[in-house]
Formats: sequence, structure tokens, C-alpha cells
Amino acid sequence: MSRTAEVPRSPRPAALLPEAGRFWIRYVPRAWEPPEQPWVHLAEGRLGEWGRAAAQAAQKAATGANLFGLLAEEPLDDVLYLPPVATRRAAARDKLASSRLVDGTPVVIQLFPGDESAVPAVAGVAFVVDLLPSLLARDLDRLARIPP
Repeated sequence: MSRTAEVPRSPRPAALLPEAGRFWIRYVPRAWEPPEQPWVHLAEGRLGEWGRAAAQAAQKAATGANLFGLLAEEPLDDVLYLPPVATRRAAARDKLASSRLVDGTPVVIQLFPGDESAVPAVAGVAFVVDLLPSLLARDLDRLARIPP
């Protein structure tokens, strides 16, 4: 009996019960590199992990270049949430979001004031700006950089 090598598949994102208290988010990446500053995890309604320890744990959980714990291979039938990422991972986040949008998956992208995304503002994408780090730092000037 011959055995064929199995191609490793990336894990599907974690699935949640979509409800108003979680912004109707159904899918969340299982692993990603978190930002270096405090943030609000919209899908879980709590503070998200941040800093060096959280980044090291995320890198151990992620495989290879798949830093978000999912690839753009299977269409998802509901809202995908892409939490804030370290600045150096913004291009990977935007690439994932764009490919999911093309597949018809609605996407919520969380940014900080002053952050930019290469994802076009089209139907199916929602940008959420997290004000927490600016408010904690009392940096109200950063709030002026929030897009209209």
C-alpha cells in the first residue's frame, strides 16, 4: 500500500457565535503578530495581548509565512476580523484582507489612529479605529489623524 504525503493545510480561523456584542464577527485568525501597544480585542470584548511576549507566542503558534494562522484558500461565509498587527505585518494583513474580499468574505480591519491600509474602501470591508493607545497616552493630536 502506498502512502501519499499529505500537504499541510493551514488551520481554519477560530469560529465564534456572531452577535452584536462582538460586532457580528464570526471568524478570527488563530495566530498573528500582535501590535506593540494596548488594543481592544473586538471579537472577545477584552483587552488584547500586546508586547514582546505576545509576539513571541504568536510566532510559535504561526507556521512559516502564514502569520495569521489561515490562508486565503477557502471562502468564508461570514465576517472575518483582522485585529491590529505590528507595523511590519501590515502588508501581510492587507494582502489577506484583499484576497478574502475578492472571495466575497466581509472583512473588519482594526487600525490605530495614523495607520494606513492598502485595502480599498469598498463594499464588504469595514475599518475600525482603536482609540485606546491614544487615549491612554493622552495624545489627543493623534485623534486628528482618524479618517472621516
